[in-house]
Amino acid sequence: MRQRARPPRKRPNPLSPENSPSMPKARTRLSRNRVSRSPTNIRNKHRRICMRLKSAILSLVIIALAPDTAYAGKKDKDMDAGGKVIAGWIEKVTVPLIRDEPIKAKLDSGANTSSIHAIDVEQFEQDGDDWVRFTFVDKDGAKTELERPMVRGVKIKDLGGGADRRPVVELDMCFDGRVHKTQFTLSDRSGFNYRILLGRRFMKGVAVIDPDETYLTKENCRNTTDDKDD
Repeated sequence: MRQRARPPRKRPNPLSPENSPSMPKARTRLSRNRVSRSPTNIRNKHRRICMRLKSAILSLVIIALAPDTAYAGKKDKDMDAGGKVIAGWIEKVTVPLIRDEPIKAKLDSGANTSSIHAIDVEQFEQDGDDWVRFTFVDKDGAKTELERPMVRGVKIKDLGGGADRRPVVELDMCFDGRVHKTQFTLSDRSGFNYRILLGRRFMKGVAVIDPDETYLTKENCRNTTDDKDD
């Protein structure tokens, strides 16, 4: 009995793509690329880039808008947001009719009208108008006698519950480099530390008080006069 010849075995071709050992890796890389390029991943990557870009832009804006600390501090000492000067609770002012040297003045928001030290106050009439004569005495005892028109009178309550009517005069006063026409009540302030007190009516629109500071304003005056009804 004759045996049939077996067909020769097919040997695998090592060069064929199916039998290439690098094929699984290539497929793996291809599949990963397909996953990484999916719409969801692309959107997420785009969001991350946008967030980083926004963060960088915000940082640049903050740096650009941040004021110089030293300059801002100096500016804040000079002016507040409303254009008023920042003054200490004690400042030096000049009243040219009394003396050319500065006089210490207390800024007091508890007082309405400003007041100036005066003794020997005497009211009289001149050319049909009310005038007042008074004497200013400084800390060194130097006396200056003045005669000024009486602007009005104000009632001042005393500690005993009574009221005293005092005359008000207008004087030019240098404060923070400017001359202000300021109204003062004439009051004996010999028992106080400061010969001049500046009240709310003067400070309105001019200054705000920093209670922790003194002598923040300029002493020299420009040739500018501001009319104040204080």
